[in-house]
Amino acid sequence: MSQPVAWTDSPSTSSPLSATNLNRATKRALFNVRDQPYSAVGNGIADDTTAIQNAINAANTAGGGRVHLPAGTYLITSALTMRRRVVLTGDGITASDSSTGTILYLSSTSANAIVGVDQRDMGIENLSIVGPGSGTGTGIRFTRSVTADIARLTFRNIQVTGFGSQGIELSNPITSVFDRVLVDSTPVGWNVHGVLGAGGSAGTSCVFLGCYTAGCTQTGYRLDNMCYCAFVGCASDACGIGYELIESGTQGISFTGCGVESTVSGGGSYPGLGWKINSAVGVTLNGCFSFDLVNTSVWVTGNAAAVNITGFSENSPQGGVTSSILVDSGCTVSLDSVSVATAMSLAAGTTPLSMPAIASTTSATSGAATALPANPVGYITVSINGTSRKIPYYAT
Repeated sequence: MSQPVAWTDSPSTSSPLSATNLNRATKRALFNVRDQPYSAVGNGIADDTTAIQNAINAANTAGGGRVHLPAGTYLITSALTMRRRVVLTGDGITASDSSTGTILYLSSTSANAIVGVDQRDMGIENLSIVGPGSGTGTGIRFTRSVTADIARLTFRNIQVTGFGSQGIELSNPITSVFDRVLVDSTPVGWNVHGVLGAGGSAGTSCVFLGCYTAGCTQTGYRLDNMCYCAFVGCASDACGIGYELIESGTQGISFTGCGVESTVSGGGSYPGLGWKINSAVGVTLNGCFSFDLVNTSVWVTGNAAAVNITGFSENSPQGGVTSSILVDSGCTVSLDSVSVATAMSLAAGTTPLSMPAIASTTSATSGAATALPANPVGYITVSINGTSRKIPYYAT
């Protein structure tokens, strides 16, 4: 093959690590794993681990590039290590037909498929990453060790399936985009976290667009110590928990137009919930949806605060579901325009915004003052200059 054009960190008006420069690099350097000197076979029988790794290393040495896996099944027997400014690409996702798409198949039950430590500016696009169906491996595992974060990751139109531990684990990702990523048939779909433990730095500013998890016996999406991230149009089917948010370090997470369907009970801590919001702060569900769940659609617990649920719809819960939205004592939640098929269980301190009209203290006919009922319907909790106040409201 012809020698790729290398990309250098020459001075420019924008940072050499910017997304613009990463795109320039990967457009100018293409490394086809079937070309010499890499010579991958892609027949699902020959071991292509070394060939693909050599292409990744060459792209990194050249300053960045796209490592292309044409349609086929590429057998790997150990982990591929991703490098900075490298994008791994295929010809499309497919679970079985390698004539029309690209399958990266890991045969080992103990290895991970694709790993990277302290790397940034990486991407994976248009391929399926298939595991052995059991074991302890993870499909994609990008972590930090000495760097503060792993920045500017892009996953687009990929499938991760059949791993014994996790589909995707990311440690301290920031400013990253995940677009149409399908993760299925693994205990944990996504495990996205900052530095775990008291005082650890958080991951931030990640966007999930049209992503989908299915058949994850524990959790479809798990966020722990992550801040200001957005889920838009994402879905979770047949998981033990659809979306799980953990610890007070998880803050500023929004879900817009996301859904959960047909949850399953994975037993123990994974009883078929839609959302579990545990200790997180500043979580918003806007126009979200549940269907055919075996348990509560939204559970807010662990002193979670400033949770906002607007325009939520619960549909066709299975028999035995006792609450649509469950809020434990010590949490603060606001509700607005929710449509539920089963009762809500709201502890004291929950603040419903869509509430019965407040009764007037004046008669509409005579103007004479009338006494309020002895007991209010509930209370609105508001904060005024840092002081919490409970304001009663009454049914008309």
